Amino acid sequence: MKLTTAAVLKKFEKSRTCGQEILVKYFDPCGRYTLYVTEAEKCGDDWRLYGYCVSPLGPDCDEYGYIMLSELQSVRNRFGLGIERDLHFSGTLPQVLKEVA
Repeated sequence: MKLTTAAVLKKFEKSRTCGQEILVKYFDPCGRYTLYVTEAEKCGDDWRLYGYCVSPLGPDCDEYGYIMLSELQSVRNRFGLGIERDLHFSGTLPQVLKEVA
């Protein structure tokens, strides 16, 4: 699955500061890892993403942080599957934090 589309890149380009809107949700289809991207910054040919990460290590390790899009694209789980983009997600960060807390 492509992690970016023209519509996703358009959202990334409009992103300037961390806000309440979630631009895109990425997740591991076989695990707990989920990244709710709230900000994106162009870095050469890559994008630096910022957001809330639901850690595969458990709730105690959930955190805000940065990851490069190229790094996210290279991640594979133990079944060899890559990270996917949630095509049907809509929501805000406060809603998400209530659900994962």
